[in-house]
Amino acid sequence: ERSIYKEMEELGIYSCVALVIGMILILFISRLLALTITRPVEESYYRQKRFIADASHELKTPLAVISVNMEMLMKNPSNTKYMYYIQQESRKMNRLIEELLAMASIDEEEGVIHKALIDISDVVEGAVEPFEAVAYENGVTLEMQIEPGIYYRADADKLQRLVGILLDNGIKHAEFEKKVIVKLQSDKNYIELFVCNTGREIAKEDQKRIFDRFYRANKARSRSEGRYGLGLSIAKAIVQQHRGRIQVKSADGRTCFRVSFFHRKYSRLFQERTHIV
Repeated sequence: ERSIYKEMEELGIYSCVALVIGMILILFISRLLALTITRPVEESYYRQKRFIADASHELKTPLAVISVNMEMLMKNPSNTKYMYYIQQESRKMNRLIEELLAMASIDEEEGVIHKALIDISDVVEGAVEPFEAVAYENGVTLEMQIEPGIYYRADADKLQRLVGILLDNGIKHAEFEKKVIVKLQSDKNYIELFVCNTGREIAKEDQKRIFDRFYRANKARSRSEGRYGLGLSIAKAIVQQHRGRIQVKSADGRTCFRVSFFHRKYSRLFQERTHIV
């Protein structure tokens, strides 16, 4: 009887210990799951909060300049320079609002885009052509090295916007030889787009943050040009929507943006379709 009683006592102790350990494990797992589930929501909330704060801060400057120049114009209506300043700041603010709307649109879509099998070579070439005049006006040599007949499932409009952002950035920052190269190539697994320009290197610490919203390596120069640090963040968002990767490398008087898309299955799909046709 004593041995049975002792065994029951030990069993009771072990059961209690197991119960306590089980409850601790359940509590730990529950907390871990709760944090995992709520983290994206929390990050989204703080990202949106920061986005609104940054946007408000950026809008304050042109509005303040417009307000001051309006007051000066009212005091001296014959001085047309104030009208010029107002017009200049209005254009900057209009550009900022357009970029804010583009970023908000991308955030709202949450990765959902309208894809179709397209000739990405034609899309890239079509996106580059309108910049030939811009490059000429800025004294920049624009060179295209586009491999023909590359097909990919993508949103053509968004890819055009991506190329436009990278080209605009490259032309604006081209120095020394004043040359911008757009290169599109593919192999069995990847499609790669390069937009490179000659000019001063981007510092390593800036390269890590260059795709952050509202980040500008040269704030004074960017503000005077009406650039608000949203273009490259929009480019990154477009690349991510297409499950691609964007990188920057800046050294030896040359800056290159590299966009990579994995496309093996899409190449097969195109080959099957062309074989059937």
